[in-house]
Amino acid sequence: MEEILKNHFEVVYKEYKDYLQFAETVAPKVAKGREEFTKFMFENRGNIDAIVDKLVDINSKPSLYQADLQRLQMRLVYVTEAYESVIEIPQEIKNEVKQLKPKQLFKIEGSEAIELEPELIKNIEESFKSAEFKKIAEVLESIE
Repeated sequence: MEEILKNHFEVVYKEYKDYLQFAETVAPKVAKGREEFTKFMFENRGNIDAIVDKLVDINSKPSLYQADLQRLQMRLVYVTEAYESVIEIPQEIKNEVKQLKPKQLFKIEGSEAIELEPELIKNIEESFKSAEFKKIAEVLESIE
């Protein structure tokens, strides 16, 4: 039984690491595509289908990749927690998995969401503003 659990853990860990490597390879391409989107949009303003396809390519697929990666991370976290008392898991992998554990950002009290990680929430909001709203502002400026 222990050997089966060890093999399963190794498969789960490898799937996560392979997907992580894929995501790290794709990320620069996505970032470049997003940076160049405004220019692409104006060069192709008569071709709405091409613009929509580009939006899908630089936003939808990467979001799906991110969702997959998060699922694999959570699966690795759960498998590690379930198996660590039965099989030997290297300390460096335990440390890595510890970093993957998600933090709950809000606690619901009645009908209100109470921030549990205000600094992390602020960082996420700032990151979103700098990435997405900057693009919107550039488009609006170029229209005027």
